[in-house]
Amino acid sequence: MPFSSSRKRMSHLLNVNGKKRLVVKGASEMVLSCCNKFHEKTGNIVQIDNGLMSQVENAIESMAR
Repeated sequence: MPFSSSRKRMSHLLNVNGKKRLVVKGASEMVLSCCNKFHEKTGNIVQIDNGLMSQVENAIESMAR
């Protein structure tokens, strides 16, 4: 999906070695609102709880300043 000023993001579906990947680029807060899981450096995929969501939102706000 191309960039849209109302969505403030764009998406592209890739086929990587037979696996489908959705790549999303756009405004941090808009991309975050679509997320419910987090891919850790260790490779684990974990649910985003309220604490992690707050940490990420604070980081976004800090970088925006």
